[in-house]
Amino acid sequence: FNLLSKFSSRKIIALGGIAIGNIKLIGLTKSIGFAGISAFNKKKGP
Repeated sequence: FNLLSKFSSRKIIALGGIAIGNIKLIGLTKSIGFAGISAFNKKKGP
């Protein structure tokens, strides 16, 4: 991921696989942000 973002001239946003425990690890990448719907929604069912 870092290799792709290093050689790209576009801004990179990390998508998918985002959990509450992984948010600190995103800071180690060269992405400008992250998007993860399931990381912010609480499960309301079984």
